[in-house]
Amino acid sequence: MRRPLALIPLALFLAGTAGAAGNGPALYEKLAAQTAAGECYAVDIDLAGRDTLAVDAADDGRPAGYRLHYDDIAEGWSWRDVPGAGETDYYRYKSLPLGSRSEKRGEYQAEDQIGELQTMNVVWRYDYYLAFADPARLAALPDDAGGHFAAPAKTPPEALRVVARVCPDAPATRESTTFWKATHGTPVDFTLKKRYLVGQLQRIEFVDSRSGEVISAVPAATTP
Repeated sequence: MRRPLALIPLALFLAGTAGAAGNGPALYEKLAAQTAAGECYAVDIDLAGRDTLAVDAADDGRPAGYRLHYDDIAEGWSWRDVPGAGETDYYRYKSLPLGSRSEKRGEYQAEDQIGELQTMNVVWRYDYYLAFADPARLAALPDDAGGHFAAPAKTPPEALRVVARVCPDAPATRESTTFWKATHGTPVDFTLKKRYLVGQLQRIEFVDSRSGEVISAVPAATTP
C-alpha cells in the first residue's frame, strides 16, 4: 500500500479557513522554548471558519458534536511504516484546529510574464493545530459527519467553547514549512507554517463561555 498524498491549491490557503488564534500560539511559543517536559495544559479549539460544530437548532436534547474534516496529519512524523493491528491507515496523529494568523511581509517588482512587470506580495501564514494520537478514545457520532466525539450541550452555539486538556509529548511541538512562488496568475510569494502542539489528549470539555461552566466532557462512557 502507498501513503496517500494530497495536492491542495494555493488559492485555498490564501482564502483562509481558520479563525483568529486563541491561546494556541502562546502555548506553542512557550512549549517550543522549553528543553524539559512541561505541565499539562488546556487549549481552546477553533470553532470559526468551517462547519465544525453541529448543534440541534430545535434544542430537543440531541448532542452537540465536533466534526473533524480532513483531520489526518500527513506530516512525515505522523506516518507509520505499516499500519498496526486493527488500524486502517498510515497516520498516527489526528488534528484539532487552534486558529491561524497572517503577516504581510512587503512586496517587490518582478516579470513572471515576459514584458509585464508586476507587483508581487509576500505573505506568511501560521496555522496552529493540536496533534494527538489514539482517536479511538473519543466517542464517535453515530452518523457519517466525520465526528470523533459528541456531548450533550444546550448552550447556544455562539456561547459554546470547546477546550482540549492535553499532556505534552516529547517533543511537545512540531513545525512544517511550505512555500509557493509568485506567478503571473497568483502574484503572491506565500509561505505556510503549520505549527503543532503535540500531546496526549486527556479530555474535551464543552464550556459555556458566559459562566465558565463545564457543561460536559468527553471521552464519554457511552456514545449518545
